[in-house]
Amino acid sequence: MGHCRSKCFFDPSCVAVAISATPAASSSYTCKFTAAVAATGQLLQPHDFLEHGAGVVTYVKSFSCYPPLQLILGVGCLYFSTNATNFADAKAIGCPAGTKLYAPPSQDSYFKLADYLMRTGATVDYWLWVNRKTDYTWVWEDGKYSYGTAVYEQGVWAQDNPGNQTLNTCSRMKRKANFEMSDKACTELYNFICTMA
Repeated sequence: MGHCRSKCFFDPSCVAVAISATPAASSSYTCKFTAAVAATGQLLQPHDFLEHGAGVVTYVKSFSCYPPLQLILGVGCLYFSTNATNFADAKAIGCPAGTKLYAPPSQDSYFKLADYLMRTGATVDYWLWVNRKTDYTWVWEDGKYSYGTAVYEQGVWAQDNPGNQTLNTCSRMKRKANFEMSDKACTELYNFICTMA
């Protein structure tokens, strides 16, 4: 059961998990995760509205972030800067204490963030922690590739992006392209998004 709870806890798009014991073996569990539940309560406390019945326990995350972060459902606790800076400064000194520049853990989180920015009428571009390597592949801050080749088909990159320009080694969420990613020189000035470190 602990594995299911931990997986949900560390996945910002997971809101709750229902865990049921397999009838044949009490040490085997089935986990059912959701990102669609709006609930309150203590961090990962039992709840019974996702699934109920014999042997099923549901845990729901708490929906609170410490200031100045704000909760974006399905994305996590984020800080949106009100000032523009270059990528290096955004990464090194721009984020509040205890936070770091944001790198979406999944395409789903990226799309939910872009949708949130469009719905709330955001008027600026935002740096994300994604960089181009010397072989022109793009990676997130954790070294994972930025969603592989499917990224072009699924709309994460804006049209004609990423380009092959030598100077464009950073990327931002571009407002004029519905907050799709667009490569840019790291010296340009943009606002930035941070998350818990």
